[in-house]
Amino acid sequence: MNRREKELVVRGIESDLTSSNAAFLVCYKGLVVEEMQKLRSGLRVVQGKLQVAKARLVKRAASATTSTDLDPLLKDQIALVFAQQDVVRVAKILHDFSKTNQLLKIVGGKMGTTLLDAQSVSRLAQLPSREVLLGQLLGVMNEPVSSLVRLLNLLIVRLLYVLKEIEKNKQQ
Repeated sequence: MNRREKELVVRGIESDLTSSNAAFLVCYKGLVVEEMQKLRSGLRVVQGKLQVAKARLVKRAASATTSTDLDPLLKDQIALVFAQQDVVRVAKILHDFSKTNQLLKIVGGKMGTTLLDAQSVSRLAQLPSREVLLGQLLGVMNEPVSSLVRLLNLLIVRLLYVLKEIEKNKQQ
């Protein structure tokens, strides 16, 4: 790889680091090409991207952005996984793939300004999907209104009961 190609790789990693919502580091040592292609295609479905580059080039790209805290994690054969949209779904794909394929190890990552270790990425992968979380939030927001409606309905039923009793007493 000549100097111009290296500069292109560094610029590409820089732009991916700045434009993505999160970046995860995975050790892919021992994976065969078919497995890497399977991982790439799974990530592509959720708008994720797998980038393999030399650690030195990744360090250079990280130093040009605000991601210099990733430097201690850049050891061995490291690949970057960028989450363009849904961070949780990308983390789930990585977590599930690492469960089925023991050779892929999640090293860590960065989400916004927060540095993540491997356990944090696993916990992130175990979160419910965005749709489920929104449904739970709507349920919580809907509960006070539902309680108020039930209370008002109960008051109306009680009022009707009292009026019925008054009518019975007047007829006697």
